[in-house]
Amino acid sequence: MPMYQRMLQFFKENHWNPQQRLLVAVSGGIDSMVLLDLLGQLGAPLEVAHVNYGLRGEASEADEQLVRDYCAEKKLTLHLKKVQAADWKSESIQLEARTIRYQWFSELMGGKAGYICTAHHASDSLETILYNLSKGSGVRGLRGIPVENGSIIRPLLFATREEILAYAQERKLVWREDASNQKAIYSRNKIRLQVVPVLKEINPSVEQTVQAHSRFVRAAAHYWEQAVQAFVDQQVPVEGGGWKLSVQGIEQTPYAEELLGEMLAAYGFVFEQVQAAVEALKKGGTGKVFYSESHTLLVERECLWLFLKEDNPAFETLTIPALGQWGDFELKSVPASSIVSLVSPPHVAYFDAQQVQWPLKVRAWQTGDWFIPLGMKGKKKLSDFMIDAKIPLNLKASLPVLESAGAIMWLVGQRIDERFKVKPDSTELIRIEWIKQRTDD
Repeated sequence: MPMYQRMLQFFKENHWNPQQRLLVAVSGGIDSMVLLDLLGQLGAPLEVAHVNYGLRGEASEADEQLVRDYCAEKKLTLHLKKVQAADWKSESIQLEARTIRYQWFSELMGGKAGYICTAHHASDSLETILYNLSKGSGVRGLRGIPVENGSIIRPLLFATREEILAYAQERKLVWREDASNQKAIYSRNKIRLQVVPVLKEINPSVEQTVQAHSRFVRAAAHYWEQAVQAFVDQQVPVEGGGWKLSVQGIEQTPYAEELLGEMLAAYGFVFEQVQAAVEALKKGGTGKVFYSESHTLLVERECLWLFLKEDNPAFETLTIPALGQWGDFELKSVPASSIVSLVSPPHVAYFDAQQVQWPLKVRAWQTGDWFIPLGMKGKKKLSDFMIDAKIPLNLKASLPVLESAGAIMWLVGQRIDERFKVKPDSTELIRIEWIKQRTDD
């Protein structure tokens, strides 16, 4: 069947209207030029979008000129976007380029009916699956390139690279080659140039075979994602964001490691970290910590705890020389006779002024710190107190202590020290408020 007829059949199979407005992403390479030629035969309203990233010097300018010339010859509306060197904001050029072009395509569509057409094909999808498989991306990565994503459609996904080349030669199309595509210095190129040819020796129709099987993978992925979401919904949320999962929850759930791996992949963790965390949990390995770029996964109290990683969780040391406002703390002197009740919210505490020695110091708590919690007679390590008090692990690191002459008088927001409490014969009190935790209600 001719390529154009196959594309029409592909439109029909995917229930796309071939007469809708089409915005075609055209780079000037063979894939996009073939797509543009095929779509031009539909007779639908056709517009072209080209992004000049300016990353390849004269080659980028030549790509743009080719697209300009083609659109001028065919009398097609051309939308052109130039990206300046100063516009690049991240080290991941490919990812940022993708974000730039798709945001721009969406702006061009303006919310109107129609399709954004990209030139991804069956060989691209095969390479994507192989790449994701080599990286251990889980079920999602084995689905390949989707046929459509919202208003974005891939009308060439039925064709292989060889078929596209044959069509371009038959139609005597002109296109631009990116020399970097032939260098096996990038992972994708290595797969295309070195891995795929070996697979084709085994199965010459490997693209079509994998493309057909990807339909079943997508169906399986749909149900797998439902199972992952059900697993997520079962977890216990913790204060400040995140959740905790008990060792019993893992032991009682089939495929718990795999579900957990898929769940944590969304937070930047790799499966090897998940396996190590689960193993530590089953062995009672309290204190094991695993990090992604954005989150912390901690093993403690027979649970896995996930919470957002603080940019700077440790409290910077602050010296308070007198009453007044210092940093996030406000200190006032109040007569004991004016206080009806010492019951106060956690971010406010009262102390016997006679026991306080200036200056005070606010600092991050440290291993080995101890105090005498209000209501107790003996010393207790802060770490033990926080475990007994079930203070959420994601709050631990950001809890400061307030000390006077080297003695901890307040684990801020939690408990004051017995030695600094207000007594029946106290006459002058110091009221200290942690303004950072103040609420407006």
